[in-house]
Amino acid sequence: KKNIFIMIFEALFDFMDFTGWLLFSLTLLLLIDVVRNWRQHSFPPGPWAVPFLGNVFTGVDFKTLEKKYGPVFSLRKGSERIVFISGHKMVKEALVRQLDSFVDRPVVPLFHEVFKGIGLSNGYLWKQQRRFATNHLRHFGEGQKSLEKYIEVETNFLCDAFKEEQGRAFNPHYIITTAVSNIISSVLFGHRFEYSDQTFRRVLELDNEFVPRLQLYNAFPGLLKHLPGPHQTVLGNYQKIMTFLKKEVEKHQEEWNPDDPRDFIDVYLAEMEKKKKDPQAGFNLETLQVCILDLIEAGTESVATTLRWALVYMMHYPEIQEKVQAEIDGVVGQSRQPTVADRPNLPYTDAVIHETQRIGNIVPIGFPKMATVKCTSYLYMTDINIS
Repeated sequence: KKNIFIMIFEALFDFMDFTGWLLFSLTLLLLIDVVRNWRQHSFPPGPWAVPFLGNVFTGVDFKTLEKKYGPVFSLRKGSERIVFISGHKMVKEALVRQLDSFVDRPVVPLFHEVFKGIGLSNGYLWKQQRRFATNHLRHFGEGQKSLEKYIEVETNFLCDAFKEEQGRAFNPHYIITTAVSNIISSVLFGHRFEYSDQTFRRVLELDNEFVPRLQLYNAFPGLLKHLPGPHQTVLGNYQKIMTFLKKEVEKHQEEWNPDDPRDFIDVYLAEMEKKKKDPQAGFNLETLQVCILDLIEAGTESVATTLRWALVYMMHYPEIQEKVQAEIDGVVGQSRQPTVADRPNLPYTDAVIHETQRIGNIVPIGFPKMATVKCTSYLYMTDINIS
């Protein structure tokens, strides 16, 4: 006797044409999507998601969602749920009081591809790389080659570049970006780059190029990896940047003297020799390039963008600009540059800097983190991603 399900299937097959089967398949997939992604009652609230895609692609307004659902709400990206937290109370709960519960990073496909699974890694490799970078950035930043000195030197070059414009209107974007990047570059490479250096400027342009609609790749990387689209532009840009960094590393290898480390790359090359018997720590040339890229991005874009906003605010509020200049002239004078030691005596200037950072709000959404244990208290979440 035939199985009853086989009989039903044969009857459907004889009855339906291609269009019918297509509609049946779509309906079945829709039902599967609804069942798989049905939000549990204990999960943070959020808007209804578009089947298959979710709702991070629909131009959501986070302020509106916060007002409607509260400081903890959820969205869907494909079949993945993401929890968003906002407000000082919630952020402090997650990133201060429960820091150890949210120390890991989830896999973000595009960044995972760019950083070779290293830059946003977790566990032993991440701890080893972070400890090394922290220790040696502190050495080159606060030791014999003070980071403040690098800033003072670069500030002179930046002021000279502005003076060369002789009061004409100009776009300061890449002058400021290069100036800021030169500070971390001095620590990493042992030298700065001229503002007229077209190769380095092109690297900054590639890194700064805005490419929209990348969330789709992060939701469906397996499919889109082999298709054309904006994600291919980003991946191509980073390949060119990596080529530039590889050449810088090769120069250091040719001139390397382990007894006289000049910069971060030199000490990293020495660490590679020490950690040959510990491959899990990840000290190799590929990881070195990824670390350099990570540090350049961390030490360039956010500071450069904040400075550009500061210029905009100063132009729109000249009375504030005059008060800042008057305080600096009264405390520091014009014979030298301000230093960190002057900060306690420049309360108004310090307040203006903080207000620029507050109102500029250049990073409204933090990079996603991942819960590693069950979370209670305000967040009541289990094994989910938050940003």
